[in-house]
Amino acid sequence: MKDFVNSIREEIASIWKLLNDTTIFLTRIKKFNEYEKQIKEWRDKLQRFLNNPDIRKEIRQSIIYLRNYFRSQGYDLKLGSKDVGVFGFKSDDAPLHGFKRIVIVIDNDNIFYITGEDNHQDLMRFLALRLKVESIFYFKNVHSLWFRWHNNVLQFCGADSESKEDLEKFKKFIENNKGLVLKKMKNLY
Repeated sequence: MKDFVNSIREEIASIWKLLNDTTIFLTRIKKFNEYEKQIKEWRDKLQRFLNNPDIRKEIRQSIIYLRNYFRSQGYDLKLGSKDVGVFGFKSDDAPLHGFKRIVIVIDNDNIFYITGEDNHQDLMRFLALRLKVESIFYFKNVHSLWFRWHNNVLQFCGADSESKEDLEKFKKFIENNKGLVLKKMKNLY
């Protein structure tokens, strides 16, 4: 009997987790308002009919259907619990706070980057060599930054060599392309 009760608790917990992850995902892609009513209905129904296995199954299948729809639209739902943002400037003591150096080049929908312990200028030279090997000779939107993951948020800060104007452009790019940035940089650690 104890195993049966535990399995029901695990099932309910997994449905709540799926619902919460989906809510976070919808919020991150700025589509929560479109689905808010449905999310509230699922939450309410799950609370009221917690002991009804048919209702639990129905809600779970509905959530999965919605998630599959977004996958078919090209979204990566694994990234739904992650976020990205720009948080001002950091100086050379940034590694003391868990930050690492990165140089990023943005070219249309491509994001090229290099990380390392070398200074930002040397990292840019290494990245430029790599881009030339890939037959990319002209690039703009070059950013010298610091990054770290903190509470599932990829945090970027401008380095001393990044201008305020360039950091502002980068911030706007991030705000308008969070999904793309997270997809291209999900393995950045």
